[in-house]
Amino acid sequence: MANILVDRGEPKDFIIRQRPNTARKLDDPHRLARETATDALGEAREVIAALRPLLASSGRLAAPKVAGLFGLSTAKLGHLIGSSRQALAKTPDASTIQGSLRRFERIARLRAIFSEVDFKAWLNRPHHHLDDHTPVQIIERGSAGVVADLVESMLTGAPS
Repeated sequence: MANILVDRGEPKDFIIRQRPNTARKLDDPHRLARETATDALGEAREVIAALRPLLASSGRLAAPKVAGLFGLSTAKLGHLIGSSRQALAKTPDASTIQGSLRRFERIARLRAIFSEVDFKAWLNRPHHHLDDHTPVQIIERGSAGVVADLVESMLTGAPS
């Protein structure tokens, strides 16, 4: 995969090694479309229950609750999703940010099998599929989609 990305002219710093001889592009413009496609895992009762604490009364994801779960400030989350801290404070569950928060929701699905303490420990532990970076380091680089894909693989048993 890395060779294909290099052949396409992708800069090497947009590629993260997953395992020997494999790689994943960090910023994929088609990722959002794939993330919002039919999602059977997102309809699992355990996953829905695990994500409930992240929801506002509107039923949409609330940015401050997402930031809190990930140990991020609202300003940092705003930067990562392309919004300001002020906008998130004014309308924390705005429909315009839901697509950007979806990557964080996909990562938070691990709460279906991990306690909050174990989830936060997982976020801060180096992972071999992330080149021994922690998931939170990858998220803070703006590549939450890479971590979301890893979580999906973990939960479905699909090879990564």
